[in-house]
Amino acid sequence: MAIGDKRPKNTPFGGFRPPSSPTSAPAGEQADELKQEVAYRDKLVRIINRIHGAKSLDSLFIELKQDMLDLFDAERMTFYAVDRERREIYSRFLDVDTVKEIRVPINPTSVAGYVAKTGERVNVTDAYNQAELARIDNTLSFDASWDRKTGFRTRQILAVPVMYENRLMMGVIQLLNKKRGDHFTRKDEENVSEIAGSLATALHTLQRLSRRRPGKFDYLRIQDLITEDELNQAVAEARRQQTDVETVLVSKYRIRKEDIGVALSMFYKCQFVEFSDKLIVPPELLANVKVDYLRKNFWVPLAQRGKTVEVLIDNPHDVQKVDNVKHVYAGHEVRFFVGLRQDILQFIDFATQGQGEGGSIASILGELADEVAGAEEDEEDADRELDLNDSAVVRLANQIIVDAYKAGASSAGSPRTARSSSGCRTPRRSSFASPAFPPRAGTKTWSCGSWPRASRSRSTSSA
Repeated sequence: MAIGDKRPKNTPFGGFRPPSSPTSAPAGEQADELKQEVAYRDKLVRIINRIHGAKSLDSLFIELKQDMLDLFDAERMTFYAVDRERREIYSRFLDVDTVKEIRVPINPTSVAGYVAKTGERVNVTDAYNQAELARIDNTLSFDASWDRKTGFRTRQILAVPVMYENRLMMGVIQLLNKKRGDHFTRKDEENVSEIAGSLATALHTLQRLSRRRPGKFDYLRIQDLITEDELNQAVAEARRQQTDVETVLVSKYRIRKEDIGVALSMFYKCQFVEFSDKLIVPPELLANVKVDYLRKNFWVPLAQRGKTVEVLIDNPHDVQKVDNVKHVYAGHEVRFFVGLRQDILQFIDFATQGQGEGGSIASILGELADEVAGAEEDEEDADRELDLNDSAVVRLANQIIVDAYKAGASSAGSPRTARSSSGCRTPRRSSFASPAFPPRAGTKTWSCGSWPRASRSRSTSSA
């Protein structure tokens, strides 16, 4: 019998009558009892599943309350967690749209505090009966201050310790006032204890994760886009292939590049920038840097805003790499953005005309001519005009700037925009597109204030 359990002596199991035997009740009553037992067990399992699926301690404090009240037919329920540093148990509750906190010292001045101190389960029928409390422990008392503050009248209390592996106190579950009946039953005690076991495991896991150093891909795990085991396998696969983990996540696990971008941006606390052929890299920022060096170190300058150079890099936390970038652009402030290695290489190739991304002005004009000719063959697009967002148009503008820079010409770098032979405006060299102010159309960036909604399902095709 649990300490403080005031069950009637003549009713085993604290007044709970076990299912009747076949000879003591009609078949219809047996069927009803069985249905009730199955329904009760289903609710219990749902609560336990919700506990194990909780992402935060606040969700345990707030979201379990109504399910627990319904299951145990109680008027009030509080789940307390242990604060070891302050030697208190605490809980949070939702007051209108504000989360508020209550704290109770771990000592016998309250039933919940007594349970947290001793690890013993308490079941009392009258919280105001000091004689009943004294039979449990002479030092135990009921804290009526909450009743006086709220106008609520506490009668019965069932308080159960939340213990991890029966050795580490994690918290207390407290139920108040059985709606039907004058006490909480032995069945209530057993089922609350079962829930307490699940809560202890969930609390221990959440606390362990909170102490763990933040991971680069925590966002993907939190959003259930990948499991811990899959992430470990991806890391191992990346090592075998001598590539980065992001490439494996995209190619093998079909994680969207946008979701990886959110994860990187949250971890590095800077914007994520995806490759776009509409973003022109200023040639003067590449003048004193070798292409092979950029490719080997996975960074590329994106733009210059006054005295600030904006650089895309694969790891903004790499101190040596960051110092090298700052040395290259000595005398300038450097603002870092994070990107995937493949995207950085694409930016480098596009800016330096590597791997056939660029070409001569004549070849690009040939592509434009082919595009216009193709449009004229389509009756619906007969009046189509060249769009500044067209890949060939942007590349033409980029190539004109690069050629002019190499030739030392001043007309292409004049303070105002100049027109190329195709009639397109080419941006002035000192005011190139910055992904932060804002990006050109088609350039994807993610920052803390503009997360895309994560896809719960992985993409079915390669990103």
